[in-house]
Amino acid sequence: MVGVDQAQIDKILSGASSEDPEARLDTLEK
Repeated sequence: MVGVDQAQIDKILSGASSEDPEARLDTLEK
């Protein structure tokens, strides 16, 4: 669970840094 959350957080941070909040939600779904 922690590993999955960490991976998702890393992707979210990377996405949020270069994309909009809506885009990071789309990344979380995928």
